[in-house]
Amino acid sequence: MKPHHQFLRFGLVGVLNTGVHLGVVMLVLANTSWHQMGANALAYIVASSFSYLLNARWSFRVKHHWRGFLRFQGVTILGFLASMFLGYLGDLMAWHYLFTVFLVALTVPALSFSLHRTYTFGHAAPDPDPDHQPDCFGRFPKTRPPLPPAYRAIYEREYIANRTEGGAANRIARFLEAWMHRQVAATAPRGPHTILELGAGSLNHLPWEHHYQRYDVVEPFKALYESSPHRALVHSFYASLADVPADQHYDRVISTAVLEHLLDLPAELARAALHLKEGGVFCAGIPSEGAWLWSLAWKYGTGPAFKRRTGLDYAVLMRHEHVNTAQEIEACIRHCFTDVTIKRFPLPFRPLSLYTFVEARGC
Repeated sequence: MKPHHQFLRFGLVGVLNTGVHLGVVMLVLANTSWHQMGANALAYIVASSFSYLLNARWSFRVKHHWRGFLRFQGVTILGFLASMFLGYLGDLMAWHYLFTVFLVALTVPALSFSLHRTYTFGHAAPDPDPDHQPDCFGRFPKTRPPLPPAYRAIYEREYIANRTEGGAANRIARFLEAWMHRQVAATAPRGPHTILELGAGSLNHLPWEHHYQRYDVVEPFKALYESSPHRALVHSFYASLADVPADQHYDRVISTAVLEHLLDLPAELARAALHLKEGGVFCAGIPSEGAWLWSLAWKYGTGPAFKRRTGLDYAVLMRHEHVNTAQEIEACIRHCFTDVTIKRFPLPFRPLSLYTFVEARGC
């Protein structure tokens, strides 16, 4: 990445970091008996950790490490001392305070950026970025990591529960996932049209769709949809894309939280493209797998709930299920389609997103 692009991202992280610090202070003071000093100390720890991780993953695209975190704190302290020195110099030279503020705002961020680029992150190993690797097809087909016996014993039950049952963690997850369903449904034309849904699961997306004249689904796991109240609305069920008749074409091929599971993603995308009508659209909602915020969400959201229920580590199941990152999925879609639009939620930056929506045309 070019230095000026890194600097712009570095500056944006600084703005977001200020918001994080302020938010933590307000949250602590509103809900605890802490004094301002304690609240600001905690806010500094949270905000500086946030800033380090986001700068490592997004601004400089390197792997984070505890040594890098210590270097980051050292540069931050140096920036603070530089600000104090310029303030002292302003008093000594009797500068107008606005000139001093301008000088601090101009020099300290530039100094911090230069030191972070050369010292904090300059020696770190680069973080792989599939968006910049046109040979992403060489990664496929992948091999799914095997599940230990304890996981296999509960796999089907947990899989169905994740898609159909309650529980606070599952309800929150499905509430957030609604963004993906809304984005996919928003691509529908006004008039009657045909739809093929990949990995339809329990048919939980179907109620979001309207005005379709034919709705077909691809879903190999029959137990997910056998008891669905929406089953009668589906025209045809297929166990795989290869089972869809070659002469059957659709106005829309859609999927929600599916592409991250596919072992041979490029082949499946190519098959999906072949089933699109002229001018048709392929659209997919996916978790932002590999993003910092998404990792935090499952590690501290659904992960602990799974641990309490089963006594097992959720990370093992996630490695088995989510074999593709959001970056890999986006890169493969760009290879298959010429017109690709990407949206993210809740913020438009990959590291700070939970979900990603991809709309693609022109195969």
